[in-house]
Amino acid sequence: MRKIKSQSLAQLLLQLRFTPENKRRTQLDAAEELYAVVDSEKEYPFEFVFFRITGFHPKGSAAEELIKGDELLDDLRIFISKLSGRLARPVAEQSQKIYTIEELAETLAVSTKTIHRWREQGLIARKFIFDDGKRRFGFLQSTVDKFLKANPDLATKAKRYSRMTDKQKQQIIKQ
Repeated sequence: MRKIKSQSLAQLLLQLRFTPENKRRTQLDAAEELYAVVDSEKEYPFEFVFFRITGFHPKGSAAEELIKGDELLDDLRIFISKLSGRLARPVAEQSQKIYTIEELAETLAVSTKTIHRWREQGLIARKFIFDDGKRRFGFLQSTVDKFLKANPDLATKAKRYSRMTDKQKQQIIKQ
């Protein structure tokens, strides 16, 4: 997995190891909420990021660091992924539907590759422990709903796309 570019955000992730689990879960939700409001075209002071995730103001020079919005979005995706990996809980304990990549692709009638592309465009995944005992990425129903509401054209466009069959390819070659 890629590394967090912002040293301050990477340091925050390390520091969260010492935070009680229930507080880290709250901070995971806060990081996801922050992700939803970040504009890729703006810059954000680390103090803002730190406060939105932890509810506290940072001390020291890190507070003055400015992070470009597009870099912050990338870093937050990694931050959320890593933090959720440490907090992974069984899917059965969740209060809402959790989709695997394959289930989500089937539900939305798109390919798994499309789901991976959507993750790069803002669909947030968290790690969960699935029924087979393995930790894998999953998608909260609420997260999927927010993403589709914010990007209605993506789902429509992806559903219309289809790969050529071998027969269609052969017809093109013959022409």
